[in-house]
Amino acid sequence: MSSTAPQSTLSADPFRPPVSVSLNGVTRAYGLGLSRVVALDRVTVEIFDGEFVAVMGPSGSGKSTLLNVIGALDRPSEGRVSVEGRDIATLDAREAARYRRRSVGFIFQSFNLLPRLTVLENVALPLMFEGVSSGERKSRAARVLSDVGLAERLNARPATLSGGEKQRVAIARALVNDPPVLLADEPTGNLDSRSAASVLALILELNQARGQTVILITHDAQVASHASRTIQMRDGRVVTGDKDNVDAAH
Repeated sequence: MSSTAPQSTLSADPFRPPVSVSLNGVTRAYGLGLSRVVALDRVTVEIFDGEFVAVMGPSGSGKSTLLNVIGALDRPSEGRVSVEGRDIATLDAREAARYRRRSVGFIFQSFNLLPRLTVLENVALPLMFEGVSSGERKSRAARVLSDVGLAERLNARPATLSGGEKQRVAIARALVNDPPVLLADEPTGNLDSRSAASVLALILELNQARGQTVILITHDAQVASHASRTIQMRDGRVVTGDKDNVDAAH
């Protein structure tokens, strides 16, 4: 008898786009015994190349942990996490850092900009770790800042920017290495409604124009409505929007 494991019918379907992010039976637990907390509980989900997916759920449902294991900021206790065909759950610390620099762009609710650096320097910083020359770093950072509408703010410091502008700088920093996957953790959470709408429109535009896969955590159903699919989580499990429900997105 053949010992070959059956393949996913989703991945094998020639009429579907390639799978960009795949989690198969992923569990992430913390602690032992009575203090053991299961943040992710046997999660299996596939996200397609170029898809814009929103992840929703109450606090403690596992949303941030899901994003962290995809971004190699956390390691699953069990299961396989594959991004662009690569099993990232097995990466050592150096490989994980390289993966984070090259394959995923992070957009955080709190912006995480360095106050002493200019807008241009903040965006160029990831390129320094890749050994890119100073002139090329500045050129690429300026180009992506222009893409997000901040060509006139290159020499500004973060303290002089509005919330919406800070998030645009953070988006530009996430884009500067042209990663295939963008991970956005409540990117509109600290913004007023007008700035939030502007940032969301920018993320949607980038997804459509660049074809990057976007995985966005939000508590806001209005924000989630702009995604092509919504994954609902509860108690560490995906309850809707998993691989059995993707037909609605295509």
